[in-house]
Amino acid sequence: MTDFKRDAYYMVKNAFQQSNVVFLLGPRKCGKTYALTQLHQNSPFSKMYNFKVIPKEQHFDIISKICNDIIEGKSTTYFLDETTYLDYAENEIARIAESFTEAKANGKNPNVHITLTGSQSIALASWGRSAFGGQARFIKMDFLTYTEWLKYKERTDVTEESYLDFLHGVREFYNDFTTLEEYLNGCLDEIIKSNANARNYIYGNACDLVDVNSLKDMMYLTLFKLHDNTSSAAFFRSGGFSDKVAYIEKIISKNNPESVNIVRRRLAESFLNKYNNVKTKDIDTIKQCFSFLIRCDLIAATPVFPDFNHNVNVLTNLETDGLYNKKENLFGHVNFTIVYPLFYIEILKEILPDYDKNQLSHMVLGSIVECQMRGLLPQDGSFEYHDTEDREIDYINRNHRMAVEITISNKQTKDIHLDLIPEEEEYLKVLLSKDIFKMDGKNIVAPYYQMIYKLSELSHQPDMQRPMVNILNQLQNENTQTHTKTDITHDSP
Repeated sequence: MTDFKRDAYYMVKNAFQQSNVVFLLGPRKCGKTYALTQLHQNSPFSKMYNFKVIPKEQHFDIISKICNDIIEGKSTTYFLDETTYLDYAENEIARIAESFTEAKANGKNPNVHITLTGSQSIALASWGRSAFGGQARFIKMDFLTYTEWLKYKERTDVTEESYLDFLHGVREFYNDFTTLEEYLNGCLDEIIKSNANARNYIYGNACDLVDVNSLKDMMYLTLFKLHDNTSSAAFFRSGGFSDKVAYIEKIISKNNPESVNIVRRRLAESFLNKYNNVKTKDIDTIKQCFSFLIRCDLIAATPVFPDFNHNVNVLTNLETDGLYNKKENLFGHVNFTIVYPLFYIEILKEILPDYDKNQLSHMVLGSIVECQMRGLLPQDGSFEYHDTEDREIDYINRNHRMAVEITISNKQTKDIHLDLIPEEEEYLKVLLSKDIFKMDGKNIVAPYYQMIYKLSELSHQPDMQRPMVNILNQLQNENTQTHTKTDITHDSP
């Protein structure tokens, strides 16, 4: 255990000033136990329990002790890890909530503080909100962000070079991460455990059609084929690799023509077989796999529309026989992207274990940045604009009134389409760039790595409109103070 503390550590401490109960949610193995252990070590008279390793016959007595402390008004702090594995977890969480109610009814001022974590966030959040309502705080934790990585490495350089270092260096923080298959296996196991421990059906938590191989196939396809795909015919066309795979083959092999066949075989073994597997799957299995991966916080799903009047929740439609009940609708009108760069890089390493990281990073950097930006920006109310004239706006969010063009280059005016947004719509418009900064009212151009850095600091905020304005003001101040402001070479968006 090092002295480095994740942002979630401080968020939990601050949340205790407002509530006795905090739920720390986030994807499996992102670092929740790490943060919880540090909190325990720095909290006098606290106790920590990991229900994954504690025998089930002891669970009831542990929760009973916690409930008694609450009712009696004792001053104690409890850190409950792997709550998904708690025997009758939903009932026991409800029992804790009832103890707080009983204490207040008896005139006691509850002084017990509890943090509950578990990798199956959809179940834990469901149980927590049902039991505590608005009396508990819910904190979202992600895999190590670019901002946190710089702190971890004691670096202050927010640059393209440091961002590339982050993409490959973040893996060293997770030394217990083995393989993508093992990770997905664990996710599946935890959802099965959650369903078994629920007294009520957890909506959207079905996994009867899911297996690890199918999930892995979907992760690969999300990386290479589904990302930025707007045609079901293009997805299902016969023969060959996707354009991106072919491009990787070309770049890797250009300096060594003799290696072409080796690279092609590796790509076929690791990608083409998975592509063919997905082509043969039925729509219900595909939808459940995507729903599973979205709820595990591993992929984001952005609907694609040719106008500005839509507000569709992809996850809701995946879990019902609605808009995406046919393959052509699903693959032609949804942009699927991997949320965390860690998994993007892991898949590339599985395919090409001896690749040149600097060469390959630049080759797929645009895709990685788009994937991470979609993971950092709020998904509710968001969509991608793509009209019949092939004009695109990468990200529009009607709820938060913002639009973002995601790029790693300094785009020319003819390639920017933010002006397509109706004038009466007062949107915050953001254009990412390679190294240009310019701000004009609600229009901003900023280097992509600066925006990722700032968004990483505020990715847990439920209301992004106000934080986004704060981010832009901070960027303007920083660029002015460091004299890095550059006049843009084309019209601002």
